[in-house]
Amino acid sequence: MGMPAGDDRMRVWNCTGEPYQLWDLIADGHGAYHMATRRDGRCLAGYAQGPSGWATWLSDCDRSFTNVDQLWYVDPAHSADPARIANLFGRVLEPDRGWGGANESPVVTNDNQGLPNQKWTLIYGP
Repeated sequence: MGMPAGDDRMRVWNCTGEPYQLWDLIADGHGAYHMATRRDGRCLAGYAQGPSGWATWLSDCDRSFTNVDQLWYVDPAHSADPARIANLFGRVLEPDRGWGGANESPVVTNDNQGLPNQKWTLIYGP
């Protein structure tokens, strides 16, 4: 997951390890995280109260952790198992189904249905 230069909407890309594909999970101390890209430090955002299928994008991080559009729950967190990444209202990140998971598929929030495409492989490291 990442975004090429000039586009703030999140999209699916083959994993290459480019800086726009590397993220830091920044804990809020209450079980939620900011997901900040290592490319420029901006945070993943998605309209938390939006309908299923809502787009995700990058925005300047709210370091006070009060912007619910930037808070994400990772389940399981800090595990090698694929994780669901959900917003405050339980909608999870997934590639837009209309694109079939192909490169450039928009990353959207959808109702959690336990589908394989609603899980992400997280690699924890420096």
